Amino acid sequence: MFYYTLRELQGLAAKKSVGDSFSWNELKVRFIEVFGTVESRRYSLEQLLEYAQRKFGKSLEDLQEINERSWARRKAFNAQFNTQQVAASSTPATVDRERI
Repeated sequence: MFYYTLRELQGLAAKKSVGDSFSWNELKVRFIEVFGTVESRRYSLEQLLEYAQRKFGKSLEDLQEINERSWARRKAFNAQFNTQQVAASSTPATVDRERI
């Protein structure tokens, strides 16, 4: 959880400073280079929490709250996307009668 929350915070900070040229895919690659992956972490939880406090001023509770909001946004986005997909697939195809 903290790994992904830190990546999100790092990405938002980078996006703010870089602007339109920001790429989440590039950030993910660079983040892995520095921090490793969830499966092969380079830093302990204590080190990640210390980094979050020093770099972003975020405590453990702050990171948990950010993670919960992030999951809620993803859940809402996925629900909206799925609703749009269902609506699009149930709309009958129109026939261009002039071409027939």
